Amino acid sequence: MEFLTTLIKIKGNQNKKARQSLVDNCTHVTGGYYIMEGDVDCLRDDGVVLEEIEEGAVPSLVGLSDKEMMEVCQVAYGVNPFKL
Repeated sequence: MEFLTTLIKIKGNQNKKARQSLVDNCTHVTGGYYIMEGDVDCLRDDGVVLEEIEEGAVPSLVGLSDKEMMEVCQVAYGVNPFKL
C-alpha cells in the first residue's frame, strides 16, 4: 500500500506551535526536509512556513532507517537526498 505524500522544506525559524505540528504530522528526512502525508494546509494553519518540493506516493515510512528514507526520496520524488 502506498500513501500520497509531499516532500517539504521548512523555511526559517518556526514558532513552538509550528514545530509541534511538524513533529505530530511529518516524518523528518534530513536537515529542514520532511515528508507530510496528506494536505499540507494543516501545517500552514499551524504557522509552519514551508516550500512544497515534490509530491509522490510512498510505502509506509514506519521504522525505516535513514538510508531507507533517503532511498524513498530518490524513488518517490526523484530527489537526491544527498544534495538536499
